[in-house]
Amino acid sequence: MEFNITIIFRRITKLLIRLFLSRQKRTGKFFLILFSLIVIFSFSSCTTKDNAGAKPESSQIGRTAPEFTLNNINGNPMSLSDFRGNVVLLQFWATWCPLCRNSIKDLGPVYEHYKSKGFHILAISLDTGQNVKDKITAFAVQHKMNYHILLGDKKTASNYSVNGIPTSFLVDKEGRIRNYYLGYQPEFAKDLNKSIEELL
Repeated sequence: MEFNITIIFRRITKLLIRLFLSRQKRTGKFFLILFSLIVIFSFSSCTTKDNAGAKPESSQIGRTAPEFTLNNINGNPMSLSDFRGNVVLLQFWATWCPLCRNSIKDLGPVYEHYKSKGFHILAISLDTGQNVKDKITAFAVQHKMNYHILLGDKKTASNYSVNGIPTSFLVDKEGRIRNYYLGYQPEFAKDLNKSIEELL
């Protein structure tokens, strides 16, 4: 399930260096542009192998968000229905995902601004392996994730058709999905703020 971004970047870097040194300038420029586009589209989200093939669709907007009960990093069970009557952002993420870190950085100020108005974040980690709880806890402290962090599972990710992370779903006070965000884009925080304002 892990995504080794370092290896991919090394390979792309080596290839780009070869192209720059190439005497065929036109060919080099063409492939430079091509690979730049590939990098941009490839890293808009981190792939999760366990759910490859599943595709969130626009038809999810308006449907009731699937119920789940997951343990938080303190070992206490939490359910989506516990937050009925509030606006909730569900974000599927993992510590190994570089773009999740960008998204988490944006979420901090958003949460601080709206938490007193009935807005909550349930960050559902898809990390696996040994000592996963300790790893997630350390990551949360380092990145100042002062909202609810849950230990996810395949069933929950599958129910939401998650095949890449970060993937976020904005749920309204009645428990319906009102928006979703695939991967990470620089305008994520701006779009999220606007949607939250409309739902509170």
